[in-house]
Amino acid sequence: MVTKAAKQGHVRAASKLGLLYVLGVGVDQDYAEGVKWLKKAAERNDLIAQGTLAAMYSVGQGVSKDLNEANRWRNALAEQSQRFAKIEQPSNQSCPNKP
Repeated sequence: MVTKAAKQGHVRAASKLGLLYVLGVGVDQDYAEGVKWLKKAAERNDLIAQGTLAAMYSVGQGVSKDLNEANRWRNALAEQSQRFAKIEQPSNQSCPNKP
């Protein structure tokens, strides 16, 4: 089910499938396949995929250690997190205790 959705272009499914391969949960552990799916999701702004790739490249887990690539995904994650925080930030008008 997850594989089918990922192949159809669903971002969260691609991220989940990538994690399943990286962790070897329900499938044989396959870092190359996991990174492939994580990159597909990360390129479409999936926060979990971006963070996972940043961590993997930082320490060389399942990939060659590459601090430039780690920073690429870390920066993408930071940018997405800032956008999300702006969307979720309540206005002063909705906080009754704010002047």
